Amino acid sequence: MDRQGLLLLMLLATATVPASAATPAGEPGDAARAHAQAVDGDHDGVVTVEEIRAFREARRGERQAQRLARIDTNHDGNVTVEEFAAFRTRLAMRFDADGDGAISPAERELARERIRDWRSRRPAD
Repeated sequence: MDRQGLLLLMLLATATVPASAATPAGEPGDAARAHAQAVDGDHDGVVTVEEIRAFREARRGERQAQRLARIDTNHDGNVTVEEFAAFRTRLAMRFDADGDGAISPAERELARERIRDWRSRRPAD
């Protein structure tokens, strides 16, 4: 691997370090080092593009499982169509500002603005 490729790989590996991983008492590189070790799936001291992809996919899977667990109201390990529909309805009704049971065009636009704002503030995967 050439020098540019190695640098890109190192940047990709550390780009996903969450801010919460930094420890105030630790050295500045401790969080990045710990993250790189977590990404290094075969523990050979080398982080590859495949390991980065696998690590990100595993994290994505964990987040999806957590989301489904919140939707699974009867906690049977399955999300029924009814549970999913009820979740989506509860989600949509958070934007029903006047409480009339419907989302007006003005409420829909406000919801879009709030979602855009939320997306701009959340950390990248």
